[in-house]
Amino acid sequence: SALPIIGCVVIMPDDTFLQKFHNLASADDEVRCRAAQGIVRALLSGKLGEDELPYTVRRLVRGVQSSRRFCRQGFSLALAELLQVMPNQLPTVLQLLDKTSELQSGLRANEQKDRLLGRTFVYGAILQAGCLQTHSKGLDGVIVKLGRGLWQLYSARKYLNASSMCLLKEVCAELCASGRHSDVGEVVSHWSLDQTLDGTGCGFDLLDANMMSLVLSLRVAYEECEKKPTSWPSCVRKDILKDNVSVVARNVGQVLASCPVTDVVPPVLEDF
Repeated sequence: SALPIIGCVVIMPDDTFLQKFHNLASADDEVRCRAAQGIVRALLSGKLGEDELPYTVRRLVRGVQSSRRFCRQGFSLALAELLQVMPNQLPTVLQLLDKTSELQSGLRANEQKDRLLGRTFVYGAILQAGCLQTHSKGLDGVIVKLGRGLWQLYSARKYLNASSMCLLKEVCAELCASGRHSDVGEVVSHWSLDQTLDGTGCGFDLLDANMMSLVLSLRVAYEECEKKPTSWPSCVRKDILKDNVSVVARNVGQVLASCPVTDVVPPVLEDF
């Protein structure tokens, strides 16, 4: 939205406030932390104009997509701090993310990468803020956008498979923790697990380790539910893992074999 205008004078945000956004890109961790906290304190103080909140949300979402210096780390931190105290801004954040990070044709490779990584960091900030547990109004639309966005990340680039799957499993865990078990089926629907697997486990060998870890983590969560959700994939509810141990072991072995000797165990294997 346009900046407020009085007469012929454009009213810009306070210089001190703007400096905090520049500091979010600092290589110094403490400088970034102080800047992120300072932005939120300024917004909560009530001393800024009513246009400052939309300006801040818009700038943070765009800033996370920048590869300049430490923008991704600093702007995602500030976004997490803001969403923690203003979880009602979550729908706005996701709407802006859809508009500003769309993978349009004609984008250069580095622009596509910036947008994809920007999405990853925004989703991470949302989870860090705990929004899915504290924000209940309008969460249905949020769940749809989260599920679709994480699937787009997962299917866009192989190097994003592990991180997007970790985020997806964390979203599911947050929903279960807040008692919204029925929403889990919605958020994982784009992975079409039941279209890949039948009730006997046929097609299980088509899943990579990331998808298997999703099925395993969902099965564990399902067993812990007092009231079993019927909207979850049937392959999770029927526990086809126990009859496909050899396939699981082979996939885990392939992941380990592809890792350099110096690497730690990949996060995707934590569920196993």
